[in-house]
Amino acid sequence: IAPLQHAVVEAKQPTIVVHALWVLFRLNALTDDLISQALTSPSELVRIHAAKILAERTSWNEQNRLQMVQALEDKNAFVQRAAAEALGLHPQLENIQPLFALQQRVPAEDHHLEYVVRRALMLQIRDSHVFEQLDWSTLTSPQRHELAQLTLAVPSEQAALYLIRYLENEQ
Repeated sequence: IAPLQHAVVEAKQPTIVVHALWVLFRLNALTDDLISQALTSPSELVRIHAAKILAERTSWNEQNRLQMVQALEDKNAFVQRAAAEALGLHPQLENIQPLFALQQRVPAEDHHLEYVVRRALMLQIRDSHVFEQLDWSTLTSPQRHELAQLTLAVPSEQAALYLIRYLENEQ
């Protein structure tokens, strides 16, 4: 394990770092410090894979969530996509506003990023605990509209009630 950890820190080739990260992850030996280092790498490839690794973690701590929120600000759209996907797989109420913020910055021609952000938002409201905590008054009208569209992909009573409220109040 030590040689792999050393490779993450010292390797000059991004592909070596990426492979070492994935092997450490699969061996359950990847530390939060190494993930943090990978997420701040000058290599886009390393940052993308660090986000993808976090997406695959079964449980997160608040630091991991904040790292993915920060990665939504990355200049590279592939890193943004990986971060949005990761947030989608780990629903939490606090993820909704950063995802909406990214949605506002998506270039019109980047349909893939637009899709990934919308899917991540849909996955947030698919989680009943997140949906229960959602405060209508904290959402803008366009955000309420977006969530209303996304509720069509959420097979729950909460989603139906949200859509009814939206239609009664916004239409």
